[in-house]
Amino acid sequence: KQYDKWFDFNKKEADEAFAKNQKEALGGYINTAYSIAVNPDFEKAGLDDKAIAMIENIKDVDPESLAVNYCLASLYLKTRNKAKGLENIDTYIKKASAKGDEPNERVLALKTKIESL
Repeated sequence: KQYDKWFDFNKKEADEAFAKNQKEALGGYINTAYSIAVNPDFEKAGLDDKAIAMIENIKDVDPESLAVNYCLASLYLKTRNKAKGLENIDTYIKKASAKGDEPNERVLALKTKIESL
């Protein structure tokens, strides 16, 4: 269970892709961070703050990205940061609504979990 090595490897891969095409590389960062947010194997890995910092650092690359806000909302739920979690899930919902998409059950369930912190 070498969580730090796993994280560093995935971040390095995403950084290399980011150097070539920033928007296309976002998925690598998001997949890594979202795994930390939701996978029980990472519960005590101590990577939450690293994952949050990684996504916060790249979130402005694509201001329209819904996945960035969903990922951050999930990470902030895990770290019990209600204010930041709500900020990100509300931003997700606002961006989705602007595109004509109503929030689905998964999004609303995440918002409810954050609100109950």
